[in-house]
Amino acid sequence: MNEAATNPACPVEYRRRGSKALLWLAVFAYVPFLIAHGLECWTQPAVDFPPLYSATKVVFDQHLSPYREHAFDEQALALGRPVPPYIYPPPSLLLFFPLHLVDYDTAKALMLVVNHLCLLGAIAFLFGRLFREEFLHASSQLTAALVIIYVLLFDPAVVTLHLGQVNFLLLICLAFMWHALKCNGKPLAIAIPLTLAIVIKTYPALLVLPLLLRKRYRAAGWTIGLFIVACAASYFLLPHAIWNDWIVNVLPTGAGVHPGPWNQNIRAFVGRAFMPNDFNQPLVAAPAVVKPLINLLTFAVVATTLWASVRCWRMPHSPRQIDILMSLYLFMIFLIAPVSWEHHFVYLLPSLVLVLLLLLEGTVHGRWRWITAFSLCLIAWKLPFQLPVLTSGIWTLLISIKFYPAVALWVFFVVQARRLSGVPPREQAAASNAKTSTLAVAAQPNRRAS
Repeated sequence: MNEAATNPACPVEYRRRGSKALLWLAVFAYVPFLIAHGLECWTQPAVDFPPLYSATKVVFDQHLSPYREHAFDEQALALGRPVPPYIYPPPSLLLFFPLHLVDYDTAKALMLVVNHLCLLGAIAFLFGRLFREEFLHASSQLTAALVIIYVLLFDPAVVTLHLGQVNFLLLICLAFMWHALKCNGKPLAIAIPLTLAIVIKTYPALLVLPLLLRKRYRAAGWTIGLFIVACAASYFLLPHAIWNDWIVNVLPTGAGVHPGPWNQNIRAFVGRAFMPNDFNQPLVAAPAVVKPLINLLTFAVVATTLWASVRCWRMPHSPRQIDILMSLYLFMIFLIAPVSWEHHFVYLLPSLVLVLLLLLEGTVHGRWRWITAFSLCLIAWKLPFQLPVLTSGIWTLLISIKFYPAVALWVFFVVQARRLSGVPPREQAAASNAKTSTLAVAAQPNRRAS
């Protein structure tokens, strides 16, 4: 009788059965997820989707600027509720062009379908491409199972689906760019998804810095060139007043504090602590220190990130180095951005999965084990940071409950980047090869006696 058929400890058979079990787990977990955050979500209002749809209708049907005052009055009247302003840069309207071709309900359903497809695509890409080696060398299938559970119980993903946000589109773009950079891919393979990410949210423009650190100058040049082309296309194809309106009416709002409880970055933390606002009482009413303190902390985060990563310029290409660099800069972007709503954690999913993989590999030591594990939980859980009891006194610090783990994981990647850049190239390659061999051996269960 064939040993693989009778002996489940055979490595190939073990992996095959494990893959089937993981597929069953993914389907079993995703079906209730789809019902709760797909079918039921479709019947609920998507708060952030009306601006996307309304902007395309105003631009492509009425040939007007969506950034002017009262631009969405007609759409608000039709929906029976106010429509928030559209704040994405003008080139993004070219991406959302198809929305204006259908009615609102159809466009909303289409956006929901696209978001679910992007979520499934992101899960498949994490397993099959971005962290393929890590999953292949994992000591057990429990690692992959925990990642599936973590992603499907990730509350920022749920919030994104219910709001009709575009974070999953951004996630896909960043994942493709990350993988191309990790595989030392061609410049255009890096530049195209990064340009799309910049067109969608603008903040990923800071990811040009890791390209420069890794001496991917052509990829950085292509990214800048493609973005200029996108800006030029939006200038000539869209109403000419659109860029002026965005610069005058939207761009200055980026300098605001935005202290709402949904914002979980440096600006919001400082604003809630020192500035009187509509959401909570400040710990100390000192509005004069708010902007200087925000600027100081932002500079400190950017400078520390550059300091931790600049030595990578001299290091040879390493997939793990790319993982650390990308994670470091993504967390930096989250902390210093003008707004970082809780659902923006979605574009940090690859970095969060990386932390989980490092924990399960046993490469996280000491106090960092419980700090990173607790941070992953706080970011993923649905937490009541909008409770009335949190609006005054020392309790206001709990409004920033998701800001603290973001800071902790940024510090974690700062430490990892410094350690990685401090290892001589030969020792780094030897350690990487030794680790791969150890994981490969651990992944093979012992054969039982025939």
